[in-house]
Amino acid sequence: MATQFYMTLLPSYDGNKLNCVATDIPLETPPDDISLYIGDDVPLYRQSEIKNAWKWLYEGVKSRNLLDDQFKGSLLYTAVDINAITINNRRTSTELTPYTDSDVIIGIGANVTALGDTNILEAAFQQLIEFAAEETLKAA
Repeated sequence: MATQFYMTLLPSYDGNKLNCVATDIPLETPPDDISLYIGDDVPLYRQSEIKNAWKWLYEGVKSRNLLDDQFKGSLLYTAVDINAITINNRRTSTELTPYTDSDVIIGIGANVTALGDTNILEAAFQQLIEFAAEETLKAA
């Protein structure tokens, strides 16, 4: 994994870009945070695809109601290979380890998933995607 962007969302529950951080040493998403990841083999010049893939992954979390039951109160990762963005290729887990260097990934911490799906969470992901674009993807 090459890059991680994360935002501490709790306890203030405010999706503010001032709470965003970029790092080249990706770690597991902390319980109060949300994260975006880009694998080492994902070219940054594909920035539109990367941003759209993160949005698509979050929409998949919503459409499958993963924050209502299955992952409520658990760490959640969902990923897709940048070269094969399809429903059949989307993978979801509570661990970061099964993903590859060609994946784009979103992570939602356990304390955040405990709150369920909300407009604030969706807005926070939008802010984090914008931050990622401003900090790293624009240079591609």
